[in-house]
Amino acid sequence: MKQIKSKTVNLTRSCEEVFYALSDFTHLGAMPNDKIKDFKCTYDTCSFSVNGMADVELVIKERKPFDYITIGSGKEIMGGFNFLVNLLFERTGQNTCNLTAEANIEGNTITLMMFKKQIVNGLDMLMDQIQKSVNSQTI
Repeated sequence: MKQIKSKTVNLTRSCEEVFYALSDFTHLGAMPNDKIKDFKCTYDTCSFSVNGMADVELVIKERKPFDYITIGSGKEIMGGFNFLVNLLFERTGQNTCNLTAEANIEGNTITLMMFKKQIVNGLDMLMDQIQKSVNSQTI
């Protein structure tokens, strides 16, 4: 299993607000992206197709209020990958917190090494998008 960590982002809302927003997939709404199709979500699950190449199903596996949210793959992704992503919250003030994503990926070691940079970039882009949404108060 390979562990990959994102950058940490500073958020201008309390851990409680951010936790409640991120722990419910229905808050995601539709994802406007020409590469993502068939986007569906419930409180605990989210599924979509990526550019006709892979069907992805995400499941919230565990929630520990204001500490972490664990999201995992609901089924193997193309190439036999399974993963868990922990969204880790750190309170920095009454109305501020930091958020980091930590991915644990299981799959072919050689393929993981080839895609490590893309995975890190994807996690960092996720953190940037969350930071932008939270700090602009769109969550």
